[in-house]
Amino acid sequence: LYPKLAENFRALCTGGPKALDPPLGNLFISKDVLSIELIKKFMIQGGDFSNQNGTGGESIYGEKFEDENFHYKHDKEGLLSMANAGSNTNGSQFFITTVPTPHLDG
Repeated sequence: LYPKLAENFRALCTGGPKALDPPLGNLFISKDVLSIELIKKFMIQGGDFSNQNGTGGESIYGEKFEDENFHYKHDKEGLLSMANAGSNTNGSQFFITTVPTPHLDG
């Protein structure tokens, strides 16, 4: 359902094929680029490896890539999703829900 999102996340996590050029290694693990924010009773957000403040990051497809679909809902804790600035602005930022967040659907 989300092949581009899944491949983008995998490549950025592992530094594997299709990762950024020049490669930055394991983007979400490296102490030099790790930027994680815990927002109580909402989410854990990370993935801004360029600015480390929630305003940066890029995808393996270029700066941003388009939304794939809105099949799944943010209806429980523990869901992985893309953090973005609106329609078709997916990059490297992600979040994991800690509670249901239906206001983020669609």
